[in-house]
Amino acid sequence: MTAEALEVQVDRNIEDYFTADTYTPYKLAQVVQGILVDAGVQKILPPQMFYQYTALKNGKQRIATVDGNAGKGRVVARDVAIEWTEKYLQKNA
Repeated sequence: MTAEALEVQVDRNIEDYFTADTYTPYKLAQVVQGILVDAGVQKILPPQMFYQYTALKNGKQRIATVDGNAGKGRVVARDVAIEWTEKYLQKNA
Protein backbone atom coordinates (compact mmCIF):
# COMPACT_ATOMS: atom_id res chain seq x y z
CA MET A 1 0.00 0.00 0.00
CA THR A 2 1.40 3.39 -0.91
CA ALA A 3 1.45 6.30 1.52
CA GLU A 4 -1.05 8.06 -0.75
CA ALA A 5 -3.42 5.08 -0.69
CA LEU A 6 -3.08 4.89 3.07
CA GLU A 7 -3.91 8.60 3.36
CA VAL A 8 -7.09 8.03 1.35
CA GLN A 9 -7.95 5.01 3.48
CA VAL A 10 -7.58 6.92 6.75
CA ASP A 11 -9.05 10.10 5.22
CA ARG A 12 -6.28 12.14 6.79
CA ASN A 13 -2.79 13.28 5.75
CA ILE A 14 0.05 11.46 7.43
CA GLU A 15 1.53 14.84 8.38
CA ASP A 16 -1.58 15.55 10.48
CA TYR A 17 -0.63 12.77 12.88
CA PHE A 18 2.65 14.49 13.72
CA THR A 19 1.82 17.53 15.86
CA ALA A 20 5.05 17.92 17.87
CA ASP A 21 8.46 19.17 16.72
CA THR A 22 10.32 16.09 17.99
CA TYR A 23 9.50 12.51 18.98
CA THR A 24 11.13 9.99 21.27
CA PRO A 25 11.36 6.51 19.78
CA TYR A 26 8.48 5.45 22.06
CA LYS A 27 6.23 8.33 20.98
CA LEU A 28 7.08 7.73 17.32
CA ALA A 29 6.00 4.11 17.75
CA GLN A 30 2.68 5.29 19.20
CA VAL A 31 2.04 7.70 16.31
CA VAL A 32 2.89 5.14 13.61
CA GLN A 33 0.77 2.53 15.37
CA GLY A 34 -2.12 5.01 15.41
CA ILE A 35 -1.81 5.49 11.67
CA LEU A 36 -1.88 1.72 11.13
CA VAL A 37 -4.92 1.29 13.40
CA ASP A 38 -6.81 4.07 11.62
CA ALA A 39 -6.03 2.39 8.31
CA GLY A 40 -7.30 -0.96 9.56
CA VAL A 41 -3.86 -2.58 9.30
CA GLN A 42 -3.53 -5.41 11.82
CA LYS A 43 0.15 -5.03 12.57
CA ILE A 44 1.79 -4.22 15.89
CA LEU A 45 5.07 -2.36 15.88
CA PRO A 46 6.89 -2.71 19.21
CA PRO A 47 8.53 0.42 20.63
CA GLN A 48 11.77 -1.55 20.91
CA MET A 49 11.95 -1.58 17.12
CA PHE A 50 12.05 2.21 17.09
CA TYR A 51 14.75 2.30 19.77
CA GLN A 52 16.82 -0.10 17.63
CA TYR A 53 16.22 1.95 14.49
CA THR A 54 17.41 5.13 16.22
CA ALA A 55 20.48 3.46 17.74
CA LEU A 56 23.82 4.06 16.10
CA LYS A 57 24.97 0.77 14.61
CA ASN A 58 28.13 0.51 12.54
CA GLY A 59 28.14 4.30 12.24
CA LYS A 60 24.59 4.44 10.82
CA GLN A 61 21.03 4.95 12.01
CA ARG A 62 17.89 3.78 10.23
CA ILE A 63 16.05 6.77 11.68
CA ALA A 64 18.19 9.88 12.14
CA THR A 65 18.01 11.56 15.54
CA VAL A 66 19.03 14.76 17.24
CA ASP A 67 19.91 15.29 20.90
CA GLY A 68 16.85 16.02 22.95
CA ASN A 69 16.13 17.24 26.43
CA ALA A 70 19.51 18.98 26.80
CA GLY A 71 21.36 15.91 25.49
CA LYS A 72 19.53 13.40 27.67
CA GLY A 73 18.20 11.16 24.95
CA ARG A 74 17.52 10.56 21.29
CA VAL A 75 14.66 12.34 19.58
CA VAL A 76 13.50 12.34 15.98
CA ALA A 77 12.67 15.61 14.24
CA ARG A 78 9.14 15.91 12.84
CA ASP A 79 10.21 16.05 9.18
CA VAL A 80 12.44 12.97 9.61
CA ALA A 81 9.61 11.12 11.39
CA ILE A 82 7.19 11.88 8.57
CA GLU A 83 9.67 10.89 5.87
CA TRP A 84 10.56 7.61 7.61
CA THR A 85 6.89 6.79 8.24
CA GLU A 86 5.94 7.34 4.60
CA LYS A 87 8.80 5.11 3.43
CA TYR A 88 7.93 2.44 5.99
CA LEU A 89 4.27 2.43 4.99
CA GLN A 90 5.13 2.16 1.30
CA LYS A 91 7.24 -0.92 1.96
CA ASN A 92 5.36 -2.63 4.78
CA ALA A 93 1.72 -1.61 5.13
